[in-house]
Amino acid sequence: MDHMKAAFDTWNYEGIELPVFVKKDVLLGPVKDFEVKDDDVWLCTYPKSGTHFTMQMLNLLQFDGDFAQLNKHTESIPRGPGPFGVSVPQADGSTQHTHEYFGSLPSPRMIVTHLPLHLLPTQVFEKKAKVIYVARNPKDAAVSFYHFIQPSMKAFGKDFEWNDFIERYMSDKAHIGPWHSHVLPFWKRRADENVLFLKFEEMKMDKYEAVKKIAKFVGKAVTEDVLNKVVENSSLKKTKEAMDSEHYRSGTTSAAKLGSFVRKGTIGDWKNEFTVAQSQQYDMILEKALKGSGLVMQFE
Repeated sequence: MDHMKAAFDTWNYEGIELPVFVKKDVLLGPVKDFEVKDDDVWLCTYPKSGTHFTMQMLNLLQFDGDFAQLNKHTESIPRGPGPFGVSVPQADGSTQHTHEYFGSLPSPRMIVTHLPLHLLPTQVFEKKAKVIYVARNPKDAAVSFYHFIQPSMKAFGKDFEWNDFIERYMSDKAHIGPWHSHVLPFWKRRADENVLFLKFEEMKMDKYEAVKKIAKFVGKAVTEDVLNKVVENSSLKKTKEAMDSEHYRSGTTSAAKLGSFVRKGTIGDWKNEFTVAQSQQYDMILEKALKGSGLVMQFE
C-alpha cells in the first residue's frame, strides 16, 4: 500500500484542487491531445453524482437490457484503472495511465471522467462525440463522496471526520473544485447538439424517461421490451451487483481502500449528516453561485 496515496490528497492547478493521480505533464500533454472519435460517448460528472447509475444504463443499452450478457462482456475485458485523466502508480513501480486504457478500447467507446469541462481533451467539442453530463444535488453528492473516501483516509491513518470534510467541500479547496464551478460550464452548454444534461434526481424518479432520453441521444433504437429491461436491470441492487463486483473494482480502487461505488443512491440522504448550520451555510453559497444561471436542483 506504500505506493498509493490517500484518496483525498490533492495539488493545485489554476486554482483547482486536483487529485494527486492527475499528473500535470499528462493532463497538459496526452490528455489534452487525446484522439477523440465521433462515436465516443463521454460521461462527465462531479464525483458521486450518479456516474455508475448512468454507466449501468448505457452498458445495458449496448446489450438490449440483457444483464447476463452485460456481465459476461464485463468479465471478458480488462478492468480499467480509473476514470479518464488519472495516472495510477502500481505496486511494481509502473504507472497506469487511464487515457491509454480508454484509447485502447474498441469503438463505440464510453469514456468516463470527473475532469472539469475546460480540462477535457480539445477534440471533445471539436468533433461529434456525445457528451452526457449528470448533475446531482451537491448535498447528497457530498455525503456520498464522504462515505466513499472515508475508508481510504482511515486506512492511511488520517483523521477525517464529517465536519472537516464538509468545510473543505463547501470551499474553493474542494476536490476537483467546488460543485458549482464543475456543473455550471456544462449547464451553459446544455443546448449544444452533442450535449445531454441530466439531473440524477429526475433520473431516479423516472428511470423509464431517463433511459428513453439517453437511448435517443446516443442514437440507439430500442423497443418497449428493451426499455423495460434496462429500467429493471438498472435498479440499485443490479447496479451494485455489476459495479461493485470483484472484477469491476480495479486493483487501484481496492489498494486505495475506497468505499463502494454504489451506496444508497437516494434523494435527501444529506439530512443524516448535515447540521442545520452547515445546510444553511451551503444554501447561501449555492444561492450566490447559481444566481441568474437558471439551474435548480432537487434536494428531497
